[in-house]
Amino acid sequence: MQGHVTHNPFDLLNLQADSGELGARKTGFTARSVSKAPTVVAKVAAPVAAQPPPTPAPPTAPPLPFTVLGGITGDRIAGGRPVAFLRMRDEVLTVQAGDEIDKTYRVEAITGDSVELTYLPLKERQSLIMRP
Repeated sequence: MQGHVTHNPFDLLNLQADSGELGARKTGFTARSVSKAPTVVAKVAAPVAAQPPPTPAPPTAPPLPFTVLGGITGDRIAGGRPVAFLRMRDEVLTVQAGDEIDKTYRVEAITGDSVELTYLPLKERQSLIMRP
């Protein structure tokens, strides 16, 4: 049935159309037949460009697993090369510059203030402060 309304969306309002002017006075509207469906315009949001996931932070060396117990230097000790005593878990390590620890760390330098180590997998240098 083209051109006829089969369902009145205003039925729930209990509006009854009287003939002509009476209906317009009561409701402010006149009854009319709808010959074609109203055009509905929907706004479609513009597509949002997919954001690439954030770049993960570059890997960094883990915290040093050592604590400095002390150090010693002197002409008569280790040929004059400084020695440091480090604790790793339940072990006490005696190290000098150039020593590797567990194929993971290399002792780069021992000074009166610090022990300089390199985390070998990332070639990242780290320092342990010597406390007086």
